Amino acid sequence: MEEGLFPHLNALDNVDSLEEERRLCYVGITRAKEYLYLSFCRQRMLWGITRQQNPSTFIFELPEKHIEEVRSRIGASSPTRISRDIREENIVEEPFGDEQVVVAPKSDAPKTHSIGDAVYHREFGAGIIRDVYNGSVGLTYKIIFTKDSRERNIVAKYAILSNI
Repeated sequence: MEEGLFPHLNALDNVDSLEEERRLCYVGITRAKEYLYLSFCRQRMLWGITRQQNPSTFIFELPEKHIEEVRSRIGASSPTRISRDIREENIVEEPFGDEQVVVAPKSDAPKTHSIGDAVYHREFGAGIIRDVYNGSVGLTYKIIFTKDSRERNIVAKYAILSNI
């Protein structure tokens, strides 16, 4: 569930293709019997180049009450997994493959930041908030990160940002 893989890179520029990818995602999700584990990696080797990956936008379109973020106990470099329990609204600790995963605590409300604030994101590094707006998925920050000089839109309720 990574941008450029699902939805596919070729579908990102075409609204009809993106909607078809979204429909395929929905069909896959609704086929789950008890649990659905959606995974993504933060770094992937593609065509001989190591690339930083972003989670699929489809993950953020799912109802938040059914989403829990779980991580491996092995360490921060391990991939993050998103777990969705479609029978109940709570997630319990359970094994995932050979690893044991734990449910990360969810914060009740995202911490709000203002334009001009210097923030730190564990994946993208340090950045400055350029804009704050309400997007389709809630409060969103437009941040320019110094590590790669890229501007990214970060949804507040999913971001873990700390002030610098």
